[in-house]
Amino acid sequence: MESHSLRLLFLTVILSLSVPNPVYAKKTCDFPAIFNFGDSNSDTGGLSAAFGQAPPPNGESYFREPAGRYSDGRLVIDFIAESLGLPYLSAYLDALGSNFSHGANFATAGSTIRPQNTTLQQSGFSPFSLNVQYYQFNDFQRRSQIIRNQGGVFKGLLPKDVDFSRALYTFDIGQNDLTAGYFFNMSTDQVRAYVPDVLDQFKTIIKYIYDHGGRSFWIHNTGPVGCLPYILDRLLITAGQVDKVGCATPFNEVAQYFNRLLKEAVVSLRKDLPLAAFTYVDVYSVKYELISRAKKHGFVHPLRACCGHGGKYNYNSEHGCGSKIEVNGKEIMVVKSSKADSPRNVFLVVCSSCRAPLKGQEKTPMEAETTVNKDMKVEITSDAEVVSPTLGTGNTGGLARQGSITKNNCLCSPTTHAGSFRCRLHRAPSLKQTKSIDSTALQDSQSKANSTTDMDRQNNTVEAEHVQ
Repeated sequence: MESHSLRLLFLTVILSLSVPNPVYAKKTCDFPAIFNFGDSNSDTGGLSAAFGQAPPPNGESYFREPAGRYSDGRLVIDFIAESLGLPYLSAYLDALGSNFSHGANFATAGSTIRPQNTTLQQSGFSPFSLNVQYYQFNDFQRRSQIIRNQGGVFKGLLPKDVDFSRALYTFDIGQNDLTAGYFFNMSTDQVRAYVPDVLDQFKTIIKYIYDHGGRSFWIHNTGPVGCLPYILDRLLITAGQVDKVGCATPFNEVAQYFNRLLKEAVVSLRKDLPLAAFTYVDVYSVKYELISRAKKHGFVHPLRACCGHGGKYNYNSEHGCGSKIEVNGKEIMVVKSSKADSPRNVFLVVCSSCRAPLKGQEKTPMEAETTVNKDMKVEITSDAEVVSPTLGTGNTGGLARQGSITKNNCLCSPTTHAGSFRCRLHRAPSLKQTKSIDSTALQDSQSKANSTTDMDRQNNTVEAEHVQ
């Protein structure tokens, strides 16, 4: 692998893109470790270690077997680590065979910021809320140095003390705080009312980590909750509450309110913690852009779970991705519901403000080509390795305890740039065919996919913002 001292931190990660050539960070972004906190968006094995492995087909496309992720491939956090030249993060709860020398992952699927006074079995939400994740981090920081100082093999498995102040601290959490309220029969007004308290608790945890040496913070906002299959399927939504895309407006409005207050919280934290660098990443806008203009981006059913069973949204709360159901007397695993063959188009993502050519290469280090077919699968053109853009059972979410989508965005360094960053999504006209798992026999009905072979080449712009 090349040295990761190239000229930028560019991550083609919000769509869980599989990158044909490694992308590396600028030397000034030479983070020696990552400590991640969150939910299923970034869980690399925490919930699986605590409550049993995420079942197949999770992990099938990249790891070729279940790998602790509620996804068939890699997650955003995997691409962040890869771009920094670091190994994928081991889950703190998964001690067997793990290497924590370059950080640890405290995220678990279904986690919330505020503690939920229920069990995983009762509600589907993880008991490892953000405050518990902080307690785990605090214990890890203290005990790792005691054990590392014993020398021998331990020295190579745990981070150096100095790495805690030089590490990148990443956060992707909050979605489940909103959905938990809805599933406990709260109104949108009631959920909205407790959002300030949720974010006060979030700020408290950030300050605790700052007191432990944390200086670089990378914070994602929450996505359009009203577009999640499990929200659309399980909650009462009237026709007048559905927008032109098919998403539930009241739930999206609460998510936007959460994001406004989160951004204000980040601005406040920057004032309170002057030695820290904060990057606020607007993933909501990116996700909604891809959902609202699905066909333009090569997708057919943006509101349907890509791994599930039954109903309008291919979702059943009793039969999640990888579970087994009985059909005509036969036990069948619930896997991806998609058409066998469909065209796809190539996406090229460029972070325009970080443009710097690689020596001896035509492409810049910000560019990466992938292909996206109409069954919501992402495939790199070089070796046909398939990675799904979804985490868990939903192409815009998944079960509250299993996953939520992350899609196309351009993420830039929190320490080497200022202002906001414009990211252009370029669509190339190249079309290929790909085979995908066909489980349509499990569906009562499914509309035929309309082939899109003439793709609009107009650029679309999305934004990741560096909060000053």
